[in-house]
Amino acid sequence: MCDINKKLGSFLKNERISNSLSGAELAKKLNISQQQISRYENGKNNISVKFLITYCNALHISPQKLMAHIFLTDETKKYL
Repeated sequence: MCDINKKLGSFLKNERISNSLSGAELAKKLNISQQQISRYENGKNNISVKFLITYCNALHISPQKLMAHIFLTDETKKYL
């Protein structure tokens, strides 16, 4: 079974990088520590749904993109 925290963290890290933000810059936007960003991105900490929405808004991630990445396989993504 896939570790959802690691899958989510990897996705969030890739999105942060594609938005040209450092961990420290995103942390400042979200009013949390850079270490907490790292913990989320490495799948070491759980993230609440409420905070996940805030996190996604800061990175301009739509709910559809988030759900597609987390729950769809690479094989099924090609049909979107």
